[in-house]
Amino acid sequence: MQQGLTDVTARHLVPVCHSGCFDTEQFFGTDAGLFTVELGRSGTNDQTVLELARQMRHEKRHVLGHIQIKGTAQGTCKCREMYLVDLSSGDLVQISESRGNQARGCHLDWSTLAGVAQSIEAGLSLVPDILIVNRFGRAEAAGQGMRTAIEKALSLGIPVIVGVRPDYAEVWKSYHCGLARAVSFGGPS
Repeated sequence: MQQGLTDVTARHLVPVCHSGCFDTEQFFGTDAGLFTVELGRSGTNDQTVLELARQMRHEKRHVLGHIQIKGTAQGTCKCREMYLVDLSSGDLVQISESRGNQARGCHLDWSTLAGVAQSIEAGLSLVPDILIVNRFGRAEAAGQGMRTAIEKALSLGIPVIVGVRPDYAEVWKSYHCGLARAVSFGGPS
């Protein structure tokens, strides 16, 4: 089911600030490039990045990318549905698959994620102001997911913000070879 960004924000995400609270200029201009946002498991930083994207859109910037949100639990399984919020349209794409109550391990729908990655790559031809990649995770560590989109955006001179959880930090460092700068929302660190 597709929902608008406002509906998703109201139901799933807690606004963290009002428009104008981020220094968005740090992502543009001569210092533009690849930026890392460290993510925790609670989703708090996902909410912060969503608010950052909303501010950039309010500033009339063309933002391309997605932020992950969690849905409801699937039956008696502890796994929750996973969705990506399209930062351009506000639409939701479910990226999890129900594998049954006895399933173990990741329930990521690899095929759907590949389709999202292809749409991001196609969207780069419109030369957005910035690309926001929800997270460098299991798919990217395996050489799939959003890796090609990140590389294409950088080759076009489009700044990229990538969320990284601690369990993928070492693979991420190996991937970017020192090109990424860590960002706090008060400014680069």
